[in-house]
Amino acid sequence: LKCRAPRVPALGIADYVPLSPTTGNLAALCSTCTTIMHKAISLAALAALAGIVEVTVRQASKHLSSVVTRSHHKNSIWGLVLGAGANAS
Repeated sequence: LKCRAPRVPALGIADYVPLSPTTGNLAALCSTCTTIMHKAISLAALAALAGIVEVTVRQASKHLSSVVTRSHHKNSIWGLVLGAGANAS
């Protein structure tokens, strides 16, 4: 079951896939239920994660870069790590 609660990412790691020069999607496994958590995030906000979460920057696949993506679990880890202001997408 998906817990849908703010959680720290499993193993303290996340992946960032840039969608534009200034924004991208952050993804990590929930440390409780192992569901993949997603959050749209600006490149500037990504810097705030330094020292908190180890982030690997990935290249968007050609398929993914041509599809409009939507973030899920707005109240997931990113609300916990980045603060309440990060929940607005």
